[in-house]
Amino acid sequence: MTAGKSKQHYVFVIPVNKEFDLKKAAKSVNEKAIEMIRAKELLPLTGYIYGGCSPAGMKKVVKTVIVEKAIRFELCDLTVD
Repeated sequence: MTAGKSKQHYVFVIPVNKEFDLKKAAKSVNEKAIEMIRAKELLPLTGYIYGGCSPAGMKKVVKTVIVEKAIRFELCDLTVD
């Protein structure tokens, strides 16, 4: 969860093997800058504790940006013998 200079909140979904770039993220939502919100701000803002906040099924409406590469993935077999 992030906050822009405008005080608008955003959630970004990126591939697990990529690093989150705050400057690119800010540009993608037309913000001058964004920053990650502090863990203690998460519960009052979202209703979820740190580690339990998912971009799918949020209790409150938050603009969510999904990187295209995070959508296009191949499923793998995770069967354990």
